[in-house]
This record gives sequence, C-alpha cells and structure tokens, in this order.
Amino acid sequence: MARKVRAFASALCVLPLIAGAVCAAQFTDNGNGTVSDKSTGLIWQQAKGEKHPWNDAKAYCDGLSLAGKDDWRLPTKDELITIVDKNNFSPAIDESFFPEVFGTSGVYYWTSTPVEGSDEEAHIVRFFDGEPATHETSRVDGVRCVRNAD
Repeated sequence: MARKVRAFASALCVLPLIAGAVCAAQFTDNGNGTVSDKSTGLIWQQAKGEKHPWNDAKAYCDGLSLAGKDDWRLPTKDELITIVDKNNFSPAIDESFFPEVFGTSGVYYWTSTPVEGSDEEAHIVRFFDGEPATHETSRVDGVRCVRNAD
C-alpha cells in the first residue's frame, strides 16, 4: 500500500506542472534567503524584495547581493510565471517557500519583459490569481529577483 501512495503522490506532483502550477518537490529552500527551482535551474530571492517602479526594480535586482552572489536580475515574464502555484489562490504561490507576499489582493510583481511597442508598459504577474498582466512602468509594484544557477 505504501508504494501505491508514493506513486500516486508522485503522479499528483507531475500533473499540476502540466497545468501551469508548481509542486513542492520542485523547490528547495537553500537556507540562505534563496530558493532553487529544480525544474528551471533558477535561483529565486526568497523574501519579497521591495516595491519600486519598473526601472528602479531592474536596478534593485542588478544591485542585489544575496547568498554571496551579485548576478541577480529581474525575471522575465516566462520565468516569473514558473513559480505561480495554480493550486493556491490569493496568493497563487507556495508560501512555504515564498512566505512574504504583499497582502492578499493586488499582489503584483514586475518582470523584465516590456510590452511590445510600448515604452511605458511592462509585464507583471498578479500573485493573487497567478495571471500575467501589464502595468505602466511608473507604477510601484513588488520585486522578486532571480539568477541562473552556477
């Protein structure tokens, strides 16, 4: 019976990834303020970071020194969506790995991806429902930095 339970749990872990959600086995808390994502090879800033307008958000990540590394950057839209957990709502993120999300409504985080054809808008991810959207770059939103694993 124990083998079936483990196999079933493993199957449940795979299915949400296909549907755009994450699984706890996907992440590792590195114990140094960062989280490793085994499915993408990215290392995430665990804390919420700060809130900034878009250009300042990019500068914040570029200047971040965390866990002995200084090659942090603002994630792309496609990268930030990988930590969305569609099994959760408000916030749509696994709070056991990313415990500090701004509130439960209006949880917006910047990406480095500008809106094509616009100098004044960039993509965000709404962590109350896990959906991408766009905001004016002058707006103050949350920042969660990322880096590639060594």
